[in-house]
Amino acid sequence: MSAVSSRAFRLYGSRRPDGTHVDAPMLLPLIDMCNHSFMPNAEIVQEKEANNESMLVKVISGKQIKQDDPLELNYGCLNNDLFLLDYGFVIPSNPYDCIELKYDPALLDAASMAAGFSSPNFSSPSPWQQRILLQLNLDGENSDLKVRIGGSELVEGRLLAALRVLLSNDREAVEKQDLATLKSINSEAPLGTSNEALLSHHDCSLCDCPRTFPYKIMEDESILKKVSTTTDLAVHTESRRSLSLLMP
Repeated sequence: MSAVSSRAFRLYGSRRPDGTHVDAPMLLPLIDMCNHSFMPNAEIVQEKEANNESMLVKVISGKQIKQDDPLELNYGCLNNDLFLLDYGFVIPSNPYDCIELKYDPALLDAASMAAGFSSPNFSSPSPWQQRILLQLNLDGENSDLKVRIGGSELVEGRLLAALRVLLSNDREAVEKQDLATLKSINSEAPLGTSNEALLSHHDCSLCDCPRTFPYKIMEDESILKKVSTTTDLAVHTESRRSLSLLMP
């Protein structure tokens, strides 16, 4: 992944039915010498040529630039995973950094138990709750189960709405709200303060859950306690190789 995308800028690709564009990674010689900044002094402009077949990509200044000042571009409002994979660095205190999770009833159950309560609705939602999950594209065929915590939204709207609905047993109160309200973190307790309190506890536990799961290095440490010297070396080598894939 790193080999094929390193230093590639994310330009506009083909247009989706909803009007947004697919990201098209593209290598731009010379332009890639500009450093990244979320407050850049220049920008990449992408234009179609008159014949509508070829594309022109150029850098223009967004403000007056002094002699010897570096040209800076915004590589994109990306999380640190993508900055590391594509460009080999991470941004401290990145406002767009987030974690991506699979919307999984088992994970939501685990988070609720860690928060000190349980809800059968995560694994067995009521029919009316399931209809809302379908509208949020978190259930059914071709559903998009990747959700985000962190970044500019703090909690992705679809996940926020799903949790509010699943933590409530008041169908009438839920159906009085539109999806936009349920998805907004700025909505002031649309289903009541007790629902919002449970939501807050659950979100904190959901963020903490992945840290409690075993991972490759923990497995290696467990193996090392009961192996010979030769196998010890093999495990160390494999563990270092795995780490090298994660390091810039």
